[in-house]
Amino acid sequence: VACGGLSFLMAWIDTHLDHACVLSADDRELAWVRPKDGTVFKLLVVENASAEGIARHLHAALDPLVRAETAGRAWIAELELHEDARNSVRFVP
Repeated sequence: VACGGLSFLMAWIDTHLDHACVLSADDRELAWVRPKDGTVFKLLVVENASAEGIARHLHAALDPLVRAETAGRAWIAELELHEDARNSVRFVP
């Protein structure tokens, strides 16, 4: 996010995603990983850790921030997440 007025989004991303390990809530390794949270990585547990699930999670987390910050004048109508150079997902609520 490279827009000065949207720096609150970058702050959220830095806080929650920078050096994060994303796991699904039902991941069988979650109990083993959880005690390591905050040591080398941040743990982010989402309902579904697929690209689609992460896009859905990001929309659910970021859209209310955008609406609050802009007093309802703006919202996230679509979110595109790139997993790598060849895989991406577009989430439209």
